[in-house]
Amino acid sequence: MSGNSSCQAVYTVNRNKRWMDHCEIELFLNLGLTESMWSRDTFHAYERDLSLYVLFLEGLNFTNINQSGADSILKFMAHRRAAGDSSRTLARRQAALRSFHHFLLAEKVIREDVSVHLPGAKRKKTLPHYLTTKEMTLLLQVSKGHAVLDLRDQAIIEILYATGIRVAELVGLDAADFRREQNLEALKVLGKGRKERFVPIHQQAVLALELYLKRSRPRLAKPHSPGNLFLGVRGGALSRVAVYKRLRKLGQEAGIKQTVTPHLLRHTFATHLVHKGADLRSVQEMLGHANLETTTVYTSVDAERLKKVHASAHPRA
Repeated sequence: MSGNSSCQAVYTVNRNKRWMDHCEIELFLNLGLTESMWSRDTFHAYERDLSLYVLFLEGLNFTNINQSGADSILKFMAHRRAAGDSSRTLARRQAALRSFHHFLLAEKVIREDVSVHLPGAKRKKTLPHYLTTKEMTLLLQVSKGHAVLDLRDQAIIEILYATGIRVAELVGLDAADFRREQNLEALKVLGKGRKERFVPIHQQAVLALELYLKRSRPRLAKPHSPGNLFLGVRGGALSRVAVYKRLRKLGQEAGIKQTVTPHLLRHTFATHLVHKGADLRSVQEMLGHANLETTTVYTSVDAERLKKVHASAHPRA
């Protein structure tokens, strides 16, 4: 495999990759995006991981990827741990390096996949935080109002709690993605890996969304506005940062101790469904998880709740 001139030019201007003879990293990332159907978030995360690794190798005076071994990767991981990376971030960085070395071996850039000698990444298992039904009610109440942004924020919270969609999926919704077919109200969501799924929404969320579409969005829209469902104050597509800021502010106004984020509402949606007896396969489909194992964490949350109920109510507990 040999890099073309345009690709080499990219490496020339990128100080973290200037020593690479070919375009291994760029090709690896692009194949991941186009063939492995990575999400953009995974693409950029792996790009950062590999860029940091190459910068680390430069510090060791390496001039070629072939000089990298399992000990180099372990030293890099130790370096990142000392730099304050969380266990989750370290696990992802190691996953990126494993995937990259598998790719290099397949492309015959290296003769041995040194990543196979690495110990399994240890991730501390933590149960997801979520809001209680009382806290969720407080959040919905504090967001109520008749102003343009109040109606928008109410719709956003109702949608996040009704569907569990990711914030990137929320801000990526088009106005046409709200579907009403055969007595079923649902959102067409474009998830990770550009996979589409339909997520049903309940009547309260429908009402909040219809009110926003009727009274709020037309007043936010400008001649230059895109077709996004949710718009910002200047008529552009609402950003993820703006959603984070609004939810954090509303959570504080509601007196909720946890920092309210879109992902917290995603966990809340899934946990409340499991508490009410929803089957994991359905929850998996609505969340857009690639495999069921990712969704099983919510059964652990439910088990914790049941344990507390048992401890507080059972005569012999």
